[in-house]
Amino acid sequence: MLFRVLKPRVSHRPVLLGLFVATLWLLPGRAFSQEMQIEAAVQVALQDDAAKTRSQALSDAMTQALEQSVEQAAPELRGRLYLVSARAREFVKSYRVIEDSEQDGRLSLKIAAQVDVARLVRELQAALPKTRRTDGRPKILLCARVTGAETAALGLLTAAADVLQQRDQPTEIGKSENCTDSAVASWPGPRLLFDGSLVTKVAEVRGTSPLLWSALLRGSWQYVTDGSSPPLSEAGEGVGFAEQPDAALAQAVTQLGRPLLLRLAERQGLFGRPGGGVLLMASGLRSPSVMNKLWKALLALPGVARIEPRRFLLSESGDELVHFQLTTTTPAETLGTALYRTPIAGLRVQVTPVGPSTLRLECISAQELPSAEPPGTDAGTP
Repeated sequence: MLFRVLKPRVSHRPVLLGLFVATLWLLPGRAFSQEMQIEAAVQVALQDDAAKTRSQALSDAMTQALEQSVEQAAPELRGRLYLVSARAREFVKSYRVIEDSEQDGRLSLKIAAQVDVARLVRELQAALPKTRRTDGRPKILLCARVTGAETAALGLLTAAADVLQQRDQPTEIGKSENCTDSAVASWPGPRLLFDGSLVTKVAEVRGTSPLLWSALLRGSWQYVTDGSSPPLSEAGEGVGFAEQPDAALAQAVTQLGRPLLLRLAERQGLFGRPGGGVLLMASGLRSPSVMNKLWKALLALPGVARIEPRRFLLSESGDELVHFQLTTTTPAETLGTALYRTPIAGLRVQVTPVGPSTLRLECISAQELPSAEPPGTDAGTP
């Protein structure tokens, strides 16, 4: 929905955002079902029943394998592992014993386990709190591609789903069949896509003790509201150093997941805030008097209980972009309509919805508006 534009204005949105349009639809379909090999070592006290001791050690090792796989693939879900820890064996496709020894009254057991991390993450995601309120918002399609490190896509998708669900945003995690270029292009709602690559293979860092592995990833999140709008993007890189290759890759993925996505959301005003409310990004507030007029108009909007200024950004033209957080349960579209119809002395406003809970406001001084009379016409002449 776009409210009436009162005066053509040059957009201050960086033109570099348009450069991502050509690559937006080039996301080939990839299956996200992946298994991960994990080495887990535990020690348990010896009991009179040797079989019981060994069974306890094996169970603890499998639980640890699950913890390590989630730490690498989807660290946001660590707090929900207790829901499946009693069924750890169900997620271990196979395993082999690497070490089995007894010393000082303890049994040391080390296994190499093949963990069905895709199934594990799906079950943990199913335990996420259900969206409390959607207000008819369309689902956001989530897709990810990491060339050279396909397993990293799962962690990125989980991070994105967690960020959006905290903001009451319904999501659809893309699988191979709906993340092809044609399926993405035909998706009826907004899309949030990650496109990245492993810059160099995960390799040993020479001269380190203990031996460390390094990983370097680069990529960008791209958000599109519909097929006619250019994507809003945020690019970055993630670097990881750890004693295991998988752990180094997981560190790099973590830096490209939630932090980079939150930076995109904050900079572009997407997705709203945890707990609801509406974010208003206002420009054209060139004096304290204009700010006071807008403040009074915002307080008069239906259902607005509180106004909190969040950020003051300086655009290339020298104009400030001010972020206001409105505490309200009123939908953003309703607030936008009410704000457009609210008279503000000496000002005209242009209101544009940016996201499901975000509005963009441009304030225009009435003195800057073009005259209704043709040039050279005397208004008093019939």
